Amino acid sequence: MHSDLDALVFDLPGPGAIVTSATDRVELRGVLGSLKRQGEWIVPTRLALHRRMGSVDLDLTRARFAGPIVVIELDIKFGGLDLRLPDGASASIDDVEVNVGSAHDHRKDAVAEGRPHVILTGKVVCGSVDIRGPRRSWRFGRAT
Repeated sequence: MHSDLDALVFDLPGPGAIVTSATDRVELRGVLGSLKRQGEWIVPTRLALHRRMGSVDLDLTRARFAGPIVVIELDIKFGGLDLRLPDGASASIDDVEVNVGSAHDHRKDAVAEGRPHVILTGKVVCGSVDIRGPRRSWRFGRAT
């Protein structure tokens, strides 16, 4: 009986989690120019980026997450995505189709299964996807 209950509640959010609906999807659209999200903001479980001739900078290092998994749907033409993840986060770019451009995770020793886990999917034409860790401040010749 106990294992039956475990199967039903294993994916429920833990203490302090932000509870959202199954329709928690935000679309960010634009043509030309740039879009930037940084600081403390709530990242939905699904984020759709529709950009034409413009860049997107998403800094998730101080963000709060609506769930342990974030799916970012890409529809970018003639632009790019610069994504900054917090320490301990993981990312998958396996489902990103890139035509005339690149998709690269620049983090050294990135974890395979972290929290949050960000899944990027969709298409980038004439652009790039770059994943990086938190910005490091340099003091006295050393990263802090």
